[in-house]
Amino acid sequence: MSEEPFLSGCFDLPGNRTVDYMTRVANNQTLIPSGQCLHYVALAYGHPTTARQFGRYWARDVFTSMPTAYKHPGSSDTPPRGALVFWDTDSGPGHIALSLGGGNIASTDYPRSGVIGTGPIEKIDRWGTLLGWTAPYFTGRTRGE
Repeated sequence: MSEEPFLSGCFDLPGNRTVDYMTRVANNQTLIPSGQCLHYVALAYGHPTTARQFGRYWARDVFTSMPTAYKHPGSSDTPPRGALVFWDTDSGPGHIALSLGGGNIASTDYPRSGVIGTGPIEKIDRWGTLLGWTAPYFTGRTRGE
């Protein structure tokens, strides 16, 4: 039986590492390779990140190829805790971060390259155009596909 995707609310569900994982990595200031945003957001949801999403390793393409029912494009709504937030940047891949709720995100390469940090969404907006936010969706792994 197919389930409807959840479209709002908190996505930091019991049993997921999501926000706690990203916050822990950010607090430890663990050094990571630059440009690994999709990898670390997928890891937060416990998904293997060597698999391509929609045939791409690029955050921007994950957003544009995602089923419409999961998307809040260009939304002025504050993304709920655990939502995926996407930007189209000057670089080809774009950017993805994890919403902490309340207008804050955990993001790779913030506040400096090679770390995961936390802060307001507006700090990442300067990197490019906010595409919007989505419910957590990973091709081949999300219920209701």
